Amino acid sequence: LGCPLEPSKVQRVQISCPGQLLPKIPPELLTSPHSQLIHHVDFSRNDITDIAVLNNLVNLTTLLLNQNRLGNAAIAALRLNSLYTLWIHDNKISSLTELMDSLITNLPSLAFLSLHTNPCCQNYTGTPESKSLPDYRTYVQYALRRTLKYLAPPPSDQRPAPPPLPDTAVHF
Repeated sequence: LGCPLEPSKVQRVQISCPGQLLPKIPPELLTSPHSQLIHHVDFSRNDITDIAVLNNLVNLTTLLLNQNRLGNAAIAALRLNSLYTLWIHDNKISSLTELMDSLITNLPSLAFLSLHTNPCCQNYTGTPESKSLPDYRTYVQYALRRTLKYLAPPPSDQRPAPPPLPDTAVHF
């Protein structure tokens, strides 16, 4: 737009790069003089596997990483005390227990989470010791009970389809 950025007037910065098929987060996007002002990052719908570079964003509150190739190790590497919202659905996260340990330890302000459509959610049916926690949503809500305010439900297309309606068309 030709408008110079005046650092004294900038209070919050957003980075939005969804659907770019990026194999990694470009470090140059996060090393600007204003990186301490970045509060919202969207790298959804890419091919990202490593997100440790995001730890430099100490004021980050919202992180959208859905539909990437992130596993447990990538999430465990995050250390973001200010992160409030994390969207990591449709990735490669395989262990729900490891994920909860990482989130509790490394993301103490987390209040909004979306993680459906990950292998850990589809495979979790509880352990013999946790018969009272039959599905991943119950387990997550219990594990993050001190901070979690909202756990996104799975999309409606993952629920069983209703039975077909009877054929009411008039045939000639």
